[in-house]
Formats: sequence, C-alpha cells, structure tokens
Amino acid sequence: MSKSLADNSYQIDKECLIDENEDVITSISMSTESDYFQEKKVEFSATDDKTGFVSFLWKNHIPEKIVFVLAVANLFVWAFGLCVVPWILPYYYTICAPILLALRIRWYLGPVKWHLFMLDFCYIANITCMVYLWAFPNNEHLFHMVFAMGNGPLLWAVALYRNSLVLHSLDKMTSIFIYLLPAYVTFGVRWYPELAGQHWYTIFLQQHTGPDLVWLVATPLALFVAHSMLYVFIIYIIVRPSDEYLDSYRYFTSDENSIQYKLANLFGPRMRLVVYYTVCYFMCTCMLLLTWMWYQYFVAHVVFLAIVFVGPNVERR
Repeated sequence: MSKSLADNSYQIDKECLIDENEDVITSISMSTESDYFQEKKVEFSATDDKTGFVSFLWKNHIPEKIVFVLAVANLFVWAFGLCVVPWILPYYYTICAPILLALRIRWYLGPVKWHLFMLDFCYIANITCMVYLWAFPNNEHLFHMVFAMGNGPLLWAVALYRNSLVLHSLDKMTSIFIYLLPAYVTFGVRWYPELAGQHWYTIFLQQHTGPDLVWLVATPLALFVAHSMLYVFIIYIIVRPSDEYLDSYRYFTSDENSIQYKLANLFGPRMRLVVYYTVCYFMCTCMLLLTWMWYQYFVAHVVFLAIVFVGPNVERR
C-alpha cells in the first residue's frame, strides 16, 4: 500500500508514486477518497448536520456501503444484459454514463488535482459510443470505429492501469464502467443485433459485413494520434502544469524502476515524452489490429472479454 496522503490535504506527494508495490492509483484513490469523505463529514457537521444524522452516516461508512450495494447490483445488470437481454445495455449505458461522469468531474476537478485525467482518450471513446447509439445506429463504418475503440485501447487500459473491482469505491467502479461498458454494448450489437435493438428507438444494423480495416484500425488510430498531439501541444507546450497535476504520462513514468520509465527514458529525459507517445502509438496499433479477431470470431471475443474482466481481479488476490 502506498504512503497515506497527509491529513486533510489533497496534495499528491511524488514519493507516493514511486512505491515498491504497483498498486499506485488504487492507493492514491483510496486515501484521497477517504480524505474527501472526512472533509465532507466535517463540512456537513458544521453546517447542515443539526441532528447528527449526517455525522452518523459518515462515521458508519454508509456512503461506501451504498456504493457497494449498487456496484453488486450493477454486476448483475451487466451479466443479465450480456447473456439474456442485450437490449438493456444501451439504455443502462445511456443513463449511468452521464451520472458517473458528472460525479467524476465534480471530484477530479476538486482539490485532488486530477484535472488532466479528464482529458484522456477513454472519454473521447465513450462520447463517440454515445453518438453512435443515439445518432447513427445504422452506420456500419461508425460501428466499426466504436467497436475498435471499445474492444481495443479501452479494454487493454483495464490491465495497463491495474483497475479492479473495488466494490465500495465509487472512483474505481466508475473507471471499470468507463473501460468495460462500450465493449459490452458493442458486443451485443455485433453478435445479437436484433435482440440489442428490440426496444431501441430504431433497429441496429442487422447484417454486418467483413471488418473494414480503414474504420476498424486506421480511423481510430488517427483519432488517437490527433487527440494525443493536441493534448501535448496544449498541456505540455502551452499550459505546462506543475508536477502536482497528475496525468497518464506522469503516472506511467513516475517510478524510475518501472519498465515504462526505462522504456520512455531510452534516449534521455529530453526525449522521454516523444518516446512515451511513440510507444503508445505502437501499442494502440497492436490493440486495434487485434480487434479484427474479436470482430470476426464470437468465441475469441467472449474469451477476451472474460480475461479482461477476471484477470486483474485474480492478480490482485
């Protein structure tokens, strides 16, 4: 477990990022959530809590327990939607995504200084998925693109960021939702289009042709590259935030003993950012190329989804 953050402080100490264990984000998230809840407890106690009811809730970890119950219920919805009634998932995704993202924005844009994470590619992919569902559900090219992003970089991010099912953590469950749900929604549309669109406002594309590598690989990769270049230009050339503002690049290169740091530092500190994004482009290309297999073969797609869901949680045990 990483070192705890200082009491009533949301400043992320760089030493917390260079830890002997690899559970960096989980440790920071848990300790930050705990500090955030304690801060809110004091705030409520001083203002609205005249009866002591709010203090009772925080003292007995009622918010975490509520998150736990909702998270378990959501697991049943995911399983039921994947295996029995695929038409549930588009509605479920449409309702839950804005709520969870609003809560995450409220938290990440607060004193924790995780603002830059809100600019990650995963949010672009989720927005694209929402546009497909509600605006162009019969557009096969756009579906290829959404399928590739959801079953490519987003699913692999579960392992890269070492996400797992921490059922009492709203932040961890939100991350799991963001990374997994686009893949689950596109799974239903790809393999059970009639059932997935049974109660949708219009039918999904019923006949899927062979995978188009232009839309399955080239277009998502171009979007990924364009997003990263714009991000680097704005954040690292124009804005230049201090080191206390964490993002994916700083997260992966914070530990000098990690493989990511050594790989990004092959040509020295001056080229670290360039090498890091070059490696990202290569990895993204490989992930997108593999989606051809998930798109073509049902069994391969099912096995991959199962491995991504189970793998990180088994590793943590």
